[in-house]
Amino acid sequence: MSETKSTKKPPVSQSRIYKCFAAMKHRCSNPNNPQYHDYGGRGITVCKTWINSFATFAADMGDMPIGMTLDRIDNDLGYSADNCRWSTRYEQSVNRRDNVLLTVDGETLPLTVIARQHGTVPMTVMSRLSRGWCHSCAVKLPPRKGCKTGCPHRT
Repeated sequence: MSETKSTKKPPVSQSRIYKCFAAMKHRCSNPNNPQYHDYGGRGITVCKTWINSFATFAADMGDMPIGMTLDRIDNDLGYSADNCRWSTRYEQSVNRRDNVLLTVDGETLPLTVIARQHGTVPMTVMSRLSRGWCHSCAVKLPPRKGCKTGCPHRT
Protein backbone atom coordinates (compact mmCIF):
# COMPACT_ATOMS: atom_id res chain seq x y z
CA MET A 1 0.00 0.00 0.00
CA SER A 2 1.53 3.31 -1.02
CA GLU A 3 1.17 6.55 0.88
CA THR A 4 -0.04 9.57 -1.00
CA LYS A 5 0.67 13.06 0.13
CA SER A 6 -2.35 15.22 0.63
CA THR A 7 -2.58 18.00 -1.92
CA LYS A 8 -5.22 19.70 0.15
CA LYS A 9 -4.27 23.15 1.42
CA PRO A 10 -5.29 24.15 4.92
CA PRO A 11 -8.22 26.55 5.12
CA VAL A 12 -7.31 30.18 4.44
CA SER A 13 -8.18 31.05 8.04
CA GLN A 14 -5.26 28.86 9.20
CA SER A 15 -2.66 30.38 6.87
CA ARG A 16 0.12 32.58 8.26
CA ILE A 17 -0.90 35.54 6.10
CA TYR A 18 -4.54 35.34 7.20
CA LYS A 19 -3.51 35.19 10.87
CA CYS A 20 -1.34 38.27 10.25
CA PHE A 21 -4.30 40.04 8.59
CA ALA A 22 -6.65 39.17 11.46
CA ALA A 23 -4.13 40.29 14.11
CA MET A 24 -3.61 43.61 12.29
CA LYS A 25 -7.36 44.31 12.26
CA HIS A 26 -7.80 43.19 15.87
CA ARG A 27 -5.07 45.40 17.37
CA CYS A 28 -6.43 48.42 15.46
CA SER A 29 -10.12 47.98 16.20
CA ASN A 30 -10.64 46.01 19.42
CA PRO A 31 -10.13 47.99 22.66
CA ASN A 32 -9.86 44.65 24.52
CA ASN A 33 -6.73 43.72 22.57
CA PRO A 34 -3.65 44.13 24.81
CA GLN A 35 -1.86 46.03 22.00
CA TYR A 36 -4.81 48.31 21.19
CA HIS A 37 -3.31 51.32 23.04
CA ASP A 38 -0.26 51.22 20.71
CA TYR A 39 -2.38 50.90 17.57
CA GLY A 40 -6.10 51.77 17.43
CA GLY A 41 -5.81 53.74 20.66
CA ARG A 42 -3.37 56.15 19.02
CA GLY A 43 -5.22 56.41 15.72
CA ILE A 44 -3.60 53.62 13.68
CA THR A 45 -6.22 52.27 11.29
CA VAL A 46 -6.55 49.70 8.51
CA CYS A 47 -7.31 51.25 5.12
CA LYS A 48 -10.79 50.91 3.65
CA THR A 49 -9.66 48.56 0.90
CA TRP A 50 -8.21 46.07 3.41
CA ILE A 51 -10.51 46.29 6.42
CA ASN A 52 -13.17 44.00 4.92
CA SER A 53 -11.18 42.18 2.25
CA PHE A 54 -8.51 39.65 3.03
CA ALA A 55 -8.24 38.98 -0.73
CA THR A 56 -7.29 42.61 -1.39
CA PHE A 57 -4.78 42.60 1.47
CA ALA A 58 -3.19 39.37 0.16
CA ALA A 59 -3.12 40.66 -3.43
CA ASP A 60 -1.52 43.96 -2.38
CA MET A 61 1.08 42.39 -0.07
CA GLY A 62 1.87 39.22 -2.02
CA ASP A 63 3.00 36.01 -0.37
CA MET A 64 4.17 36.29 3.22
CA PRO A 65 7.81 35.19 3.13
CA ILE A 66 8.99 32.79 5.82
CA GLY A 67 10.57 34.67 8.72
CA MET A 68 8.95 37.98 7.78
CA THR A 69 6.35 40.07 9.59
CA LEU A 70 4.03 42.89 8.56
CA ASP A 71 5.71 46.25 9.08
CA ARG A 72 4.48 49.82 8.65
CA ILE A 73 7.08 51.99 6.96
CA ASP A 74 5.90 55.13 8.79
CA ASN A 75 4.82 54.18 12.31
CA ASP A 76 2.55 57.20 12.58
CA LEU A 77 0.44 56.13 9.59
CA GLY A 78 -2.03 53.28 9.30
CA TYR A 79 -1.96 49.99 7.47
CA SER A 80 -2.23 50.37 3.69
CA ALA A 81 -0.49 49.10 0.55
CA ASP A 82 1.62 52.28 0.38
CA ASN A 83 2.76 52.05 4.00
CA CYS A 84 3.32 48.32 4.54
CA ARG A 85 6.01 45.81 3.68
CA TRP A 86 7.25 42.41 4.80
CA SER A 87 10.24 42.82 7.14
CA THR A 88 12.48 40.68 9.29
CA ARG A 89 12.19 41.00 13.06
CA TYR A 90 15.50 42.89 13.05
CA GLU A 91 14.23 45.37 10.43
CA GLN A 92 11.13 45.88 12.54
CA SER A 93 13.19 46.41 15.67
CA VAL A 94 14.99 49.36 14.06
CA ASN A 95 11.67 50.79 12.83
CA ARG A 96 10.12 51.34 16.26
CA ARG A 97 8.83 54.67 17.43
CA ASP A 98 10.60 54.29 20.78
CA ASN A 99 14.06 53.94 19.25
CA VAL A 100 16.75 56.37 20.33
CA LEU A 101 17.94 58.14 17.18
CA LEU A 102 21.48 59.48 16.89
CA THR A 103 23.04 61.68 14.24
CA VAL A 104 26.66 60.98 13.40
CA ASP A 105 28.39 62.37 10.30
CA GLY A 106 25.05 63.71 9.03
CA GLU A 107 23.32 60.31 9.17
CA THR A 108 20.45 59.74 11.61
CA LEU A 109 19.86 56.12 12.60
CA PRO A 110 18.67 54.11 15.61
CA LEU A 111 21.32 53.88 18.33
CA THR A 112 21.74 50.11 17.96
CA VAL A 113 22.35 50.37 14.21
CA ILE A 114 24.80 53.27 14.29
CA ALA A 115 26.72 51.79 17.24
CA ARG A 116 27.20 48.48 15.45
CA GLN A 117 28.23 50.27 12.24
CA HIS A 118 31.05 51.91 14.19
CA GLY A 119 32.02 48.76 16.13
CA THR A 120 30.73 50.05 19.46
CA VAL A 121 28.50 48.18 21.89
CA PRO A 122 25.05 49.85 22.09
CA MET A 123 25.05 49.77 25.92
CA THR A 124 28.40 51.60 25.93
CA VAL A 125 26.88 54.32 23.76
CA MET A 126 23.84 54.59 26.07
CA SER A 127 26.12 54.91 29.09
CA ARG A 128 28.22 57.59 27.40
CA LEU A 129 25.14 59.57 26.37
CA SER A 130 23.81 59.46 29.92
CA ARG A 131 27.09 61.09 31.03
CA GLY A 132 26.60 63.96 28.58
CA TRP A 133 28.76 62.80 25.68
CA CYS A 134 27.89 64.04 22.20
CA HIS A 135 26.53 61.52 19.68
CA SER A 136 29.70 61.42 17.60
CA CYS A 137 32.09 60.81 20.51
CA ALA A 138 29.72 58.31 22.19
CA VAL A 139 29.74 56.20 19.04
CA LYS A 140 33.27 56.68 17.70
CA LEU A 141 35.73 57.05 20.59
CA PRO A 142 37.63 54.02 21.87
CA PRO A 143 37.36 52.95 25.53
CA ARG A 144 38.80 55.29 28.17
CA LYS A 145 38.64 58.34 25.95
CA GLY A 146 36.13 60.99 26.85
CA CYS A 147 34.08 63.64 25.14
CA LYS A 148 35.73 66.81 26.40
CA THR A 149 33.95 70.01 27.29
CA GLY A 150 35.47 71.73 24.24
CA CYS A 151 34.29 69.03 21.83
CA PRO A 152 32.80 70.72 18.75
CA HIS A 153 30.05 68.05 18.64
CA ARG A 154 29.00 68.46 22.25
CA THR A 155 25.45 69.72 22.74
